Amino acid sequence: MPNYEFEYIENFRDFAAYPCRYGEMTKGVIFRSASISYATEKDIKALLSLGIRSEIDLRGARMWEKLPSPLKERGVEVVEIEIPFSDRFATKEEDVPSWYLNLASDPYCVRKLCQAIIRLPKPLLLHCDAGKDRTGTFGALLLLANGVSRKDAADSYNESYRGHLSKTEMRTKEKYPDLPDYVFHMNEGTIEKFLDLFYEKYGSIEEYLECMGLNDSEIDALSNIFGKQETSAGAVVFHDKKVLLEHMKMGHYSMPKGHVEESDLNLEETAIREIREETGLDATILDGFHKESVFSPRPGAIKRVHWFVATVEGEKTVVQPEEVSEIYFLSPEDALRVLTHDSDREILTEACNFYFK
Repeated sequence: MPNYEFEYIENFRDFAAYPCRYGEMTKGVIFRSASISYATEKDIKALLSLGIRSEIDLRGARMWEKLPSPLKERGVEVVEIEIPFSDRFATKEEDVPSWYLNLASDPYCVRKLCQAIIRLPKPLLLHCDAGKDRTGTFGALLLLANGVSRKDAADSYNESYRGHLSKTEMRTKEKYPDLPDYVFHMNEGTIEKFLDLFYEKYGSIEEYLECMGLNDSEIDALSNIFGKQETSAGAVVFHDKKVLLEHMKMGHYSMPKGHVEESDLNLEETAIREIREETGLDATILDGFHKESVFSPRPGAIKRVHWFVATVEGEKTVVQPEEVSEIYFLSPEDALRVLTHDSDREILTEACNFYFK
């Protein structure tokens, strides 16, 4: 396991340390740690050198106010999610597994967390206070969703108790001297007992995610979040109050987009090039609109699409025969009905609100 050197950030590691359903997980996508509020300037520079672009902080409102994230002022997108029951630590070690099950069973909170994991730009840092209970529980479930074995998911949880929390333990015990020893020296069978309760209640990780209210697209994305990371750019193209739609060779209806190429100077240029290649039209990107959608196009891959709004001067198109069957200019209402994917409908709705404002 790689050794990440920090002065005051503990329990830091990459989730991608195990084989999964689609082979190897991509490293550097999602990291986990204890609180970063005690980080030194050297620690912050080390974090930023890893390219951290977003942070999910599970510590709770009291800690957010008392010790805010130092990354908030460094251009990193920080999302704060408070886990219900997280302030009621189990009073006995044998009660910890059922406490974990309570942490993982609030649909609103779990859905919010999963959607943030999907949406936020990567690399992402997920943490709570010690990075062992809330982060450990949800981290194990995230690994299971990606097809990591139960044994390895349990190992990821137990790694937190293998000498990674000395400073956190000392700091916590100074404040709470009567803290039970198991809080920082948990039995390695605890996570297995939690997973027994979890599978008894939900049956499978897929059924669990459905119970939490995630739709099929979100479950696919979360279950491939460590897959090959792909970036595309495209645009919602308007002409004379109509929207350009493509019927793709693969059978679905979409809007023009494609992979970023090395020769593209920026994402807008990627979108313009893809529109020209797929339709023969020269598009103009409008300022003020940039949205993203994230989905899994196939097992073992996750794609982030950057969307813009563009206009064209006419509707005479030249179809790219390798990928596109037909091209249509439709009313926004018809386009919403025709589009195959919910994520595209959401982007089109936002684009229409912007364009017709």
